[in-house]
Amino acid sequence: ETSSDYTEYERLSDDTIALYDHLDGCIGSKWTHEETLDFIEELEDIGIETEEQFQDSFDRSVDNTWKAEAEFAEECMLEIEPSLQDSMVFHAIDWQSVWDHQLKYDFNTIEFDGEMYFFRNI
Repeated sequence: ETSSDYTEYERLSDDTIALYDHLDGCIGSKWTHEETLDFIEELEDIGIETEEQFQDSFDRSVDNTWKAEAEFAEECMLEIEPSLQDSMVFHAIDWQSVWDHQLKYDFNTIEFDGEMYFFRNI
């Protein structure tokens, strides 16, 4: 990082610095300074402005493929009801439909750097 990046970092609010440091430690260490700030802007767009809000709402990230939401829905439902996988109808479930009609109202998503990030509405 450059000295101008450090100067810009120093000018951030205390809450934003705490969020920046948390992101850098848990998911953003591969990001540049500018990418981390871009992700923070995305977070602000969905109402997440502090490290605490991030920790309270972040659920997981998945590869941002055409079926990211369906994969998320399947993972969520298996966490809630693990025996579902043993059901004979398991492989017939339209997981995208589960996302579209049930889960998307309870979560926000951010598409960033090849991943889709899922956040519980708080």
